[in-house]
Amino acid sequence: MIRHIRWQILLVVSGAILAGLLLSLQARELEPEYVPATGGTLIEGVAGWPQYLNPLLSFHNPVDRDICALVFEGLTRYDEHGRLAPSLAKSWEVSADGLVYTFWLRGDVRWQDGTAFSAEDVVFTAQLLQDEGYTGPSDLAALWRTVGVEQIDPLEVRFTLGEPLAPFLDYATIGVLPAHLLRGVTGAELPDHAFNRQPIGTGPFRVVDDGWEDGRLVLDANALYRERLPRLSGIEFRFFPDYGSVLTAYEQGQVHGVSSIQLADMPRAQGMEGLNLFTSNLPQFSIILLNHRDKDLLFFRERTTRQALLHALDRPALIAAVLKGQGTVAHSPIFPGSWAYYGEVREYGYDPELAAGLLEEAGWLLPEPETEGASLLESEELQNGVRSRDGQELSFALAAAAGTVHQQVASEVARQWAKLGVRATVVPVELAELPQILEAGEFAAIVVDVNVRGDPDLYPLWSESAAAEGQNFGGWRNRQASELLEQARQLTDFGQRAALYYSFQQVFADQVPALLLYTHTHTYAVSEEVRQVTMGPLNDPSDRFATVREWFLVWREVTIRKPGPEG
Repeated sequence: MIRHIRWQILLVVSGAILAGLLLSLQARELEPEYVPATGGTLIEGVAGWPQYLNPLLSFHNPVDRDICALVFEGLTRYDEHGRLAPSLAKSWEVSADGLVYTFWLRGDVRWQDGTAFSAEDVVFTAQLLQDEGYTGPSDLAALWRTVGVEQIDPLEVRFTLGEPLAPFLDYATIGVLPAHLLRGVTGAELPDHAFNRQPIGTGPFRVVDDGWEDGRLVLDANALYRERLPRLSGIEFRFFPDYGSVLTAYEQGQVHGVSSIQLADMPRAQGMEGLNLFTSNLPQFSIILLNHRDKDLLFFRERTTRQALLHALDRPALIAAVLKGQGTVAHSPIFPGSWAYYGEVREYGYDPELAAGLLEEAGWLLPEPETEGASLLESEELQNGVRSRDGQELSFALAAAAGTVHQQVASEVARQWAKLGVRATVVPVELAELPQILEAGEFAAIVVDVNVRGDPDLYPLWSESAAAEGQNFGGWRNRQASELLEQARQLTDFGQRAALYYSFQQVFADQVPALLLYTHTHTYAVSEEVRQVTMGPLNDPSDRFATVREWFLVWREVTIRKPGPEG
């Protein structure tokens, strides 16, 4: 009996040991892994305050555009690669003559209050843009007033244009408004409507708190969104008087994201622990516009002189000195990331000897140097001597917005030109006065920014008709360039349009109607706590949110089986 009991004890002990070994082996085959989870609120710091949370009124306020990008959607959108893609429209068709655009809408879209989205909303939004009392950009309203819009059925809408306009798909990216909430509101009444504080859209996030006076605005993930919900449960915007204050708020642990890092703050941001910086090019150019109209500045109508002025600029040095490297030399008026960019366009490198030769070819001569045999670039007299021709000095005013980077750019440009005997006197002007100065043509040369967002349609900027009534403020007139731009905006075939834009860029590079300086970059900063942040090409800084549905703050643990020796 005693032996029998001992044998049972031995069996129990052996069984326990065996079970332990099996559990140990099984544990070795299993290992924990952390994967993204839903939850957490991203706190985004921005400079400025919201005014109109309405895509039809947000054009002039970056804060409004940031929030509208999360709340509203258009028929089309730009994806993370900068290409046009469907959004509220699932597909579209363009007639052979380029005049009729038919959009078929998604049937699974609901407004954030649960109401079904339909073609009625699209028609209503277009009619608001056409309203005589609409207070948005005048050129946008003028375009839409030439467009006929009709609802074919609840999920089909048709636009009829007065003349072919290939960039129309770009205009279709404007956020759509809900007709059931704003029916009867006129364009003049829209800015004062309560909707602008508590908007309802179709986007992945919805506004749940309008406490602007508290310096914050809260958005939650839209539970009715048709696609996979964002991993973030919400985004809270906090408003600050300037970008430096936003960066200070990050240092104090108040925000995760800093909407933009300014040049002056770049060294500070680069030294901050746990702050990831994402930089991308913007389709925004800084250029020097030259006045082709002024009879006292006839030398700006001379191609050789314009080419010399560009060859005389060391633009890489300017970018390094003034922008701390945050820019890229511009060689074309079309953004390098665009499908219409011509990669073999003529480039004007820094070549002071060639610039001097071109100026002399045009008759602009320097005073005789007192030191015989002095080098063109080393003669001290050339730092102060000014070239002249027939008694007229190569001298003009170079305007720039006072107290901005443009004023610093203008000073560096003037310094570089002085080396070759070109006198540019920097004239600071108030930022608020710039639009009037440009429209009136009251400048000789001026440093400005040009935005070429979305479709690369340059007709409003460089055509002959735009010199009479448009944004061709320098008044450059070139028939060949105008014809190329006019043809390009009437074709819907991208290959044919690209060929025309290639030719236009070659004309522009040959003629140098304005002096291209650099393209801008945008730097977004966000805590390393926010994972899976990516930033592709940007049409606008608000496009940093293009991939926001993938961002996350919270992890969850899962157990996976580890592959054995045989896989």
